Amino acid sequence: MPIVTRLTKRLGITHPVLSAPMAMAAGGRLAAAVSNAGGLGLIGGGYGDETWLRDQFLAAGNAVVGCGFISWSLRRQPHLLDLALERRPKVIFLSFDDPAEFAPRIRAFSFNRCKHAATPNERSTSAPAFSWRKGPKQAGTGRSALQ
Repeated sequence: MPIVTRLTKRLGITHPVLSAPMAMAAGGRLAAAVSNAGGLGLIGGGYGDETWLRDQFLAAGNAVVGCGFISWSLRRQPHLLDLALERRPKVIFLSFDDPAEFAPRIRAFSFNRCKHAATPNERSTSAPAFSWRKGPKQAGTGRSALQ
């Protein structure tokens, strides 16, 4: 039975479940399994291993998946964003730094973008569409905004 939320409506998914785009752990097979089960699986682009990223998109097959990057690392290899965008991901998730320089390229493809803010200082002034907090054992307060 579908669970209808702002997230499921916005992303066109059945269940409000997104896998985390953890570098070198969140691969294409896992992302495809989550997406095929009604959520949205994310490939972890992380620190920018181009060969690994290409392999994971291939492993995802025809499944609709997203991709996440660590923004400060993506800045060193910005062509990896183009590599991901060519595969038409459902969402691009950018973490741990200001994603502003990448936003125009992402918007040009009409994708959703998600910015993760690990501290209150990283939060944007725009109101988030979706947000959640880290667990009580983790330092700081986190938030992600689908914009």
